[in-house]
Amino acid sequence: MATATSDKVYHQDSIQSVLLTKYAAYVNGQWTDAACNSRFSVLNPYSKEHLGSCPDIGVQGTGKAIDVAQKAFQTFQHFSGRQRMGILKNWFELMQEHENDLAIILSLENGRPIEAAHAEIKYAASFLEWFQGESMRSFGDSAQASTKGTQVITVKQPIGVVGIITPWNFPSAMITRKVGAALAAGCSIVVKPAAETPFSALALAELGERAGIPAGVLNVVTAKSNMIDVGKLICEHPSVKKISFTGSTAVGRILMQQSSQSLKKLSMELGGNAPFIVYDDADMDEAIKGLMAAKFRGSGQTCVSPNRVYVHKGIHDIFVKRLKETMNQQLIKGDPLLTATTIGPLISVKAVEKVQRLVDEACQQGASIVVGGKQSKDDPENYYPPTIVQGMTHAMQASKEELFGPVVAIYAFEGEDDLLKMANDSDVGLGAYVYTKALNRAWKTAELLQTGMVGVNTGVISDPVAPFGGVKHSGFGREGGRIGIDEFQTLKVSTMMSVLLPLVKNGRVGSYAGSITALSKHARRAHTAANAKVIDINGRKISVPTGIFINNEFRTAIGGKTFAVESPASGQEILQVQEGREADVDEAVKAARAAFRKGDWSSADPVYRADLLRKLAELMERDKDELIALEMLDTGKTHKQASSLDFPGSVGTLKYYAGFADKVHGLTSFNIPKTFAFTKREPIGVCGQIIPWNFPLLMFTWKIAPALVTGNTIVMKSAEATPLTALKMCELIREAGFPPGVLNHVPGYGRHAGNAIANHMDVDKVAFTGSTATGRAILKSSASSNLKKVTLELGGKSPNIVFPDADIKKAVDWSAWGINMNFGQTCHAGTRIYVHEDVYDEFVDQFSQRMASLKVGDNFDPDTDQGPQNSKMQYEKILGYIESGKQDGATVHLGGKPAQCGLRGGYYIEPTIFTNVKPDMKIMKEEIFGPVVCISKFSSEEEVLELANDSSYGLAAAVHTNDYERAHRVTGALQAGTTWVNMYNFVHYSIPFGGYKESGIGRECGEAVLENYTETKAVYFNMGLPAPA
Repeated sequence: MATATSDKVYHQDSIQSVLLTKYAAYVNGQWTDAACNSRFSVLNPYSKEHLGSCPDIGVQGTGKAIDVAQKAFQTFQHFSGRQRMGILKNWFELMQEHENDLAIILSLENGRPIEAAHAEIKYAASFLEWFQGESMRSFGDSAQASTKGTQVITVKQPIGVVGIITPWNFPSAMITRKVGAALAAGCSIVVKPAAETPFSALALAELGERAGIPAGVLNVVTAKSNMIDVGKLICEHPSVKKISFTGSTAVGRILMQQSSQSLKKLSMELGGNAPFIVYDDADMDEAIKGLMAAKFRGSGQTCVSPNRVYVHKGIHDIFVKRLKETMNQQLIKGDPLLTATTIGPLISVKAVEKVQRLVDEACQQGASIVVGGKQSKDDPENYYPPTIVQGMTHAMQASKEELFGPVVAIYAFEGEDDLLKMANDSDVGLGAYVYTKALNRAWKTAELLQTGMVGVNTGVISDPVAPFGGVKHSGFGREGGRIGIDEFQTLKVSTMMSVLLPLVKNGRVGSYAGSITALSKHARRAHTAANAKVIDINGRKISVPTGIFINNEFRTAIGGKTFAVESPASGQEILQVQEGREADVDEAVKAARAAFRKGDWSSADPVYRADLLRKLAELMERDKDELIALEMLDTGKTHKQASSLDFPGSVGTLKYYAGFADKVHGLTSFNIPKTFAFTKREPIGVCGQIIPWNFPLLMFTWKIAPALVTGNTIVMKSAEATPLTALKMCELIREAGFPPGVLNHVPGYGRHAGNAIANHMDVDKVAFTGSTATGRAILKSSASSNLKKVTLELGGKSPNIVFPDADIKKAVDWSAWGINMNFGQTCHAGTRIYVHEDVYDEFVDQFSQRMASLKVGDNFDPDTDQGPQNSKMQYEKILGYIESGKQDGATVHLGGKPAQCGLRGGYYIEPTIFTNVKPDMKIMKEEIFGPVVCISKFSSEEEVLELANDSSYGLAAAVHTNDYERAHRVTGALQAGTTWVNMYNFVHYSIPFGGYKESGIGRECGEAVLENYTETKAVYFNMGLPAPA
């Protein structure tokens, strides 16, 4: 390789001469030092010269930065899109104006050749240009709901304080790609740049201040010896709501675990092992140009650098020969500030040693060096020569480990099947490249590559208009493109009703009619068949499978254990069910994986999947009475609710998602010059789904429908207390004709079956509904196993606000339904009612009468409003909370004890109202999950908002008012994922459902949930774009 000899050196040949260089952290609009005045040195990786020092900020300083960011967010979140656009526009223009200084800083601290440094500054600025436009294009949706007179509105809101941790290999672009999106969304930010390259981040902060970013909105903390503690604090701090990280998979796993306790939204752009495929019909000149551009950018120190170059045997020798010639001609080593230099040093001696180790190991196993392969004695310490290694195999460590250096590792191939097997033989899946003139081959290869991005006949796969991110262990979430801003936002749903429809009558759900009203009060045991039990309910014989469902077969548990399912109405055993444990889960996952790989389901015609979902819905309607009876039997639900809500909601969910089968769209773009790019949505793979006991049939369909319609396979675990409808549904799934292995069901306990699903290395995604404590454990397990994509729908402590201008009768009707639905055993129950002092007495009087009128008793009686609580444990837990409220000084206004309804052995509790409650009482803080409501009075809007938002949960909230300006204002300020106006407990499968804060991550229902079950792949087609010189 040649050495640069040009005399043209930039005049600013030291970082001190660049006016943008800052040597302090940036917090609250001020340049600040570490509390202990400790500093760390930053070295030029080429010359090893000392460039300057930065404060080694510790936990205290970082905590201050987070606090000021939280304070600044209170104001910045209300900036209009146009205001944020103006700031980003100013910042973009300042980057253009100061491109030269920014490039010099980058080159000096990163070692990138100056011309490449200029290219990165342009690239970095382009994200600010892109996101300034996105500031004005962050739209929600509005729709007329299926219920007459009801309008549904979704809005996107900034998530809050964002913690951003960036790497050293793109010290400017990684800042702007993340910060630009966060600012566009309205978030405040704390950035921790890499200790090797802090000056680029600090220079950008200086320009950001000049651009008008308010004090405290953007903060930059520099750290080296304290970086582990600083990263840990950012991940664990409760004020930080989102983490965006680019770096290694190992560090990403640690940050995910650290974030699990506070349930932060995460996006992780992690390691890569990109395959670069050259077919025998490829344009060789274009392939070599593309490889040069992709491989030697940043001296190979990029996450999308081609790590494995697959060349067809028919062109292998000539390709290697011409590649060597091109490298010798174009790659010129030297001082990065010389304009003639085209390849610079690696970031450190450690990086050089890693590359050398991988090259040496490959040669020891049979590979051979074509060029390079060893440092010369005249090379700078951090320099590694551009290298070609041929004769590579997948037995070599270099095929598995990210090289992160200027080494072209060449693998010869013949058949396409073997090629794709090799290309996908990696734990990571970020980028890939394909060169061929055959579009069918290009399409097929891009389709089958397990990566987040594919470049077809191009070596450039990153652009601000396209989403950037990977699959498998390359992380999750996407940066850039239209969806880049979504990572920094939360979705809020408001449902508004102007009149009270006949849906609610006397605090009950509307019409109902039953064909099983003559069923006996308690189920009786009957004869047993193989893996099945026939239950006789007053002459109606219902056969219930009791086995583990794998590959369309009901099996006996491998461990031979069973567990009892009890009736909450009597406390007596209904039947025994096979208890699945780790070994059973493993068999179910193997079946699901085999079904997914076979392709009969994942690659099937979408209409076929839709037809099967509709067939399943038809079978449910045929067996309606049996499913309703089973749902009532092990949950204790009333006939009213099971027949008029749970069952129709379950059938409707299947039909609704069947309609999406052929509507899972990607995007196309001609916005990139001479390039056609598009995105496509692909199924994730094997999905683990864990459902709760309070809505077993509804949650079964909520979970399976979006997963199945997008082509995934499933391993389901139902709650051990309520498995009956899930077991029956498996029987119907088989009858409907679903292929074996597509849906598998393992009944059992969370500590065994649930934990096995969360920890299984071959489960790609977990969806869980249940307690926040269990959600934390699942997130941690997913982080410590294979970085599963996780959605969590967790607990709630929902406020229900009644303003003085509300229609009190209607507010009472809906508030009664807000607590009586499922006897308070819902995550969005309206357990905290706040009533304005002017109407407090009137509301309490009417509400008490309504609650006292509810009939508690036999859930099979059609006149019963409230049946038993689900289990003895839940019954005792609720009574414990009631006793706690009494001891804390709250007044039991109604109920407060077991219900005397003439039934023996069941778990019945009177509807209970507490008044004279205080915000710090246990009954006001914790989720009770029973028919217990607390009523408080308030005097002002500001006061009630503070009270309503004073919770670690944020699932749902309601506002009763005839002032729609107030309705919009208050729903906007409530920290909840679902808000209702003049109604309560109205959830529909067509609308996204999920919460803020500790109420979970992600959304169920609506079109939004389809994103949880698909991966987004970006594909680029070259339409005449020349490779970079």
